[in-house]
Amino acid sequence: MRLAAPFILLASLAFPLVGQGTPAAAAASADPYLGTFSSTDGGAITVRKEGRSYTGTITANGADYPFTASKVGRALVGTFLAQGQGFMFSAAVQGDQMTFLANGQTTVLQRGHGPAASRSREETRGDGRSQAQAPRAATGQDAQIERILLSSPWCYMHYSQTLGSTNTERGVFQRDGRLLVGTGHEMVSSGQNGTVYGSGNGSTEYRWRVQNNDLWISENGAPFAQAGLRITQNSNGYPILNVNGKEYSQCN
Repeated sequence: MRLAAPFILLASLAFPLVGQGTPAAAAASADPYLGTFSSTDGGAITVRKEGRSYTGTITANGADYPFTASKVGRALVGTFLAQGQGFMFSAAVQGDQMTFLANGQTTVLQRGHGPAASRSREETRGDGRSQAQAPRAATGQDAQIERILLSSPWCYMHYSQTLGSTNTERGVFQRDGRLLVGTGHEMVSSGQNGTVYGSGNGSTEYRWRVQNNDLWISENGAPFAQAGLRITQNSNGYPILNVNGKEYSQCN
C-alpha cells in the first residue's frame, strides 16, 4: 500500500481490494466509521471520534499518516499529512467495507484487525540506497523509451463529478535519474452540514530507470519497483504514457 506515488500505485493512496469473504468484526458502535479497516498487505485506516470531528491514522509503507476529517452528507471528508504535505480524501462506509478516495484513486478496505508487522523502514531504505546507486546504461528499446520519457514533462488530470474533485499530476524525468512529481487536488463537497472546499499541492522526488522495456521507480530510497509502463499514441500521433490505468500526456 503506497501513498502519494502517482506513477506506481501510490497514488498519490493505493490499497488492494480485500476479498469479500474476509471475516470481519461487527461494528462496536452505532457510528459505522469508527474502528479499523485493513488490507491484506499490512495497510490500514483507523478512525476515532473527538467531539464532532474524526481523527485517526492511515498506515501505509510501514509509516503512519495522521488525518482529520468531518462528516459531510454520508461521507467523511478530510486531509492526511504525508511528507509534510496535506492531501484531501473522502471515505464512505457501507456495512463492513470502506470506500476510500484520494489522489484520484478509489480503494475498498474491510473492517478488521490492524496492520501486520512488516519489515523495518530502516532496512527498506538500506536496500533502496544500494539499488538506487547502481547506474544502468540503457540500450536498444530501453534507450528509445528513455528518450521519450525525457522529451517533455508529463501531465495527468482526473475530474470526479460525483465528489466534485479534480486531481492533477505533473512529472518531469531528469537525466540524472530523478523523477520530480508535483500533485494538485481540489474538492468541493456539499451536504446537510454545508459546503466544504479544500485544495492541496505537493511534490515528491523519486529515482527512475528503464529496464527490460519498462519503467522502474524507487520512492524514499525503497527498492526499485516495476511501474507497468505502456506507450501508445493519440489521434495526432503524440505519445501517451499509460501507467496503472492513468494516461499521461506531454505538457509544458
